[in-house]
Amino acid sequence: MNPMRSLIAAPLVLMLCAAAPLHAQAGGSPTHREAVKRFLEVTNVRQTLEQGIELMLKSQATQAPQMGAYTKVMRDFYNEHMSWAVMEPDYTRVYLETFTEPELRELIKFYESPAGRTLVAKTPLVTAKTSELTTQRLQGLMPELMKRLQAAMGGAP
Repeated sequence: MNPMRSLIAAPLVLMLCAAAPLHAQAGGSPTHREAVKRFLEVTNVRQTLEQGIELMLKSQATQAPQMGAYTKVMRDFYNEHMSWAVMEPDYTRVYLETFTEPELRELIKFYESPAGRTLVAKTPLVTAKTSELTTQRLQGLMPELMKRLQAAMGGAP
């Protein structure tokens, strides 16, 4: 073989060999996939996603009451594009790429414990309360933000 070809081929072969385990890991073994499935179950990800859609609809109805007549259209849209059936493969892929199977097994142990179940049960309430705080704070700060934006645009209204 030509020495120049060897110099080019060797790093290419090494890169392909190094990339193969990464590609295999992204697909996940059956037990890794099962661990992801169990983790998503014990952390109530499906329910959280569904509640998030409802919260988004309520928030939109509060912020734009004139849209109330279109809540069903928006709910149907979100359910069509953001439902668990649509999102589960993406969630699974992300967790497969992010967590090893042993990490997931340890997390599952925690979330199945009394403290973990308490965390899962109370997280939606904490999220709702902090979201409300954030919304209230930002509403009060909007006039200041608008002034700054207008100043940055050269004083244009």
